[in-house]
Amino acid sequence: MLRYEFDSFTVAFSERGDGDLRVSKRAAPEPLEQVQARVLDLLGVDAVAVPRQVHGTAVMTVSGPLRGYTVGAREGDAVVTSLPRVAVAVHVGDCLPIAVGGSGRVAMIHGGWRWRWVWDCFSALRPSGVIK
Repeated sequence: MLRYEFDSFTVAFSERGDGDLRVSKRAAPEPLEQVQARVLDLLGVDAVAVPRQVHGTAVMTVSGPLRGYTVGAREGDAVVTSLPRVAVAVHVGDCLPIAVGGSGRVAMIHGGWRWRWVWDCFSALRPSGVIK
C-alpha cells in the first residue's frame, strides 16, 4: 500500500498485492470480505466508505457512524467525511483517484474519463469545506 502523510490526513492507495477489491467480475480466489478486512487493518481505521460510482457529479457525504468496508451505500463519484477513523475511497481501473483534504475533512474523487464532470465534482465539494 502506498501511503502519503499530510498534516491533517493520510492518503493511501492500494496496489495489486493488497488484493482484488472488485465487487463484481471477481477472478481472485480470495474472498472479497477477507481482502476488505485486510485493507481496514492496513489503513488502521474502523470503516471505509466507497460510493456507488456512476461517472457523474454527485458527492456522497459520510457524516454518521460507520463500521466495516461499505460499498455503494449512496451514488456519487466523490465521497467526503470529517469523521475520525473513517476512510473514504473510490475504486478505479483506468480512471484517476484524486485525494483532497483540508479544514478537517478529506475527500476522494473518482476522476473518470469525462474530465468535464471532474470539475463539477470539485464544485460540488465546495460546500463541504474541503475545497475553498
